[in-house]
Amino acid sequence: MWHVDLTILPTGGFWVPWLPFSLPQVWPFCFWLGVVLDHCSRSVVAWQLFRKQPTGEEVVALFETGRKRAGATPKHVISDQGPQFGVAHRAWCAMRGVKPRYCAIGEHGSIATIERFFRSLKNEMFAKRIVPLGFRLLYAALMAYLTWCQDHRPHQGLAGLTPAERLAGAPPLAKGELLEPRARYPIRDDERRGRVCALQLVVESVDGRSHLPIVSLREAA
Repeated sequence: MWHVDLTILPTGGFWVPWLPFSLPQVWPFCFWLGVVLDHCSRSVVAWQLFRKQPTGEEVVALFETGRKRAGATPKHVISDQGPQFGVAHRAWCAMRGVKPRYCAIGEHGSIATIERFFRSLKNEMFAKRIVPLGFRLLYAALMAYLTWCQDHRPHQGLAGLTPAERLAGAPPLAKGELLEPRARYPIRDDERRGRVCALQLVVESVDGRSHLPIVSLREAA
């Protein structure tokens, strides 16, 4: 099951949804971001940055990109009832044997999964940062964030796994190996005690971006 939606990234750091500010929803006032999200793994199947509101045909092309990357076709696609998910969208679903599912108009939480993803993206990527005006700069920033989100960011809805770990079929973290830095610390469950070793906290980042940290515990040399 895939989720799909569009969101606006205002370049000036300020945008309100009423007139006259809501009229110029095109570059250089804002960018449009389209994302296709896999429900099971919370991984981004496909995404595309647009300088203006995309058409239904452009959204269909995004779906085709997702099919090629995932090597599979979803059974269901969940979207809102925007103009991009009209005739072209339904025709693509019929051609690929996909059942389109639309959220209820004005119903809060109908597409909560992808809306929560957009909220995380904007809070974690652009908190106290201005959306760059240049297409290439923003594209690089989005690529770095999505790499971090896919490979390094633990997801609460996945029991602490990353989307990449969920896709790979990794076991829940609670069932993984335990490393105990305190040799004499009493643990009742000796079978899960694991190796006793010194640990080192390591903090890195994606592409030198400090707001995208990679935090890990490693066995000290």
